[in-house]
Amino acid sequence: MANVALLTAYIVYYLPPLSSSKPIQNLEAKVSVIICAKNEAYNMEKNIPHWCSQKNISFEVIVVNDHSTDHSANVLQKFAHEFDHLKWIDSDSPLSSRLGKKHALSQAIRAASGNVLLLTDADCQPSSSFWVARMAEKFQDPEVGVVAGYAPVESVYPGLLARLQYLDSVITAIQYLSAIRRKDPYMVVGRNVAYRREAYPDKELLKQMKYPSGDDDLVFQSVDPKWKIKTQVHPEALVLARGVKSWNRWFRQKRRHFNVAPVYSLRKSSVPVLFRMMQLLWIVGLILFLTHAVNAYILVSLLPLIGLGYVLYRWRSVLQLERGFLFVFLEPLRYLVVVSVTLSLMIKRPTKW
Repeated sequence: MANVALLTAYIVYYLPPLSSSKPIQNLEAKVSVIICAKNEAYNMEKNIPHWCSQKNISFEVIVVNDHSTDHSANVLQKFAHEFDHLKWIDSDSPLSSRLGKKHALSQAIRAASGNVLLLTDADCQPSSSFWVARMAEKFQDPEVGVVAGYAPVESVYPGLLARLQYLDSVITAIQYLSAIRRKDPYMVVGRNVAYRREAYPDKELLKQMKYPSGDDDLVFQSVDPKWKIKTQVHPEALVLARGVKSWNRWFRQKRRHFNVAPVYSLRKSSVPVLFRMMQLLWIVGLILFLTHAVNAYILVSLLPLIGLGYVLYRWRSVLQLERGFLFVFLEPLRYLVVVSVTLSLMIKRPTKW
């Protein structure tokens, strides 16, 4: 019965919102799209035209060239002549003291003139020319301070790693989007999040300079509770992130992301517990299944799989999922990666980006 109760709570908590598609209304906001880039010449060559060709909204694009050693400056200079609303600046932080991208982000925000700050990464491509407008439309409610978007990692490379990265981004999105809807916000992803300018906690960004990461979740957790937080999962509002090619790079990336977890408050860190309990139940059930203790425990092994499969099925149209339920069978492997990353952080934490 406890297993059934846990499964029911899990499914109810992570059910998706009802989808709706309304025409974009006239928007008065001016949006500053902010990107911090280090050695991203290849990605910027592809993505700057998409960032700068948005419609139905007044906006600017600000790129901070963060001590790049490739030809990023040449790429930015070329596109600055083509798009008047593209501004780029060189990072003014001393290279020896640079830790993560927080200083570059702070510099970009100071240079921004918009009343909405839309943050993304250099390797992210908008799904449509209405990305900025769709993210900004939620700010028509004057009480909204933050809008959390969706940014799946594309399966651009063949093989198991690409599928795991895609699944990881989908499950992460389901967790934080559901938590926001349940009034338990604990994180966003910096690849697609917008802040009303007066809601952005600049001082918190400066306080977190000692951590290589955390420019998204730690800053987000410091937003004044008076502001409403909304989600935006319209197909025109997502951005597509490029996955990494090697297991080693993905492992290092996950270590960076997980490194700030101990800084979470007790309340914020308790929000994903239900998901972790379901994962643990899956592992316990799988062990029992493999040790042939199947008579009484086979249901224990299957319940988490059924639960995750149903949740992914319900989110399939909201998040434009690829192959849906088939990805469920990769979850045990993804969970092992998460456990491995967690254990590695107990031995040594990353001190640089």
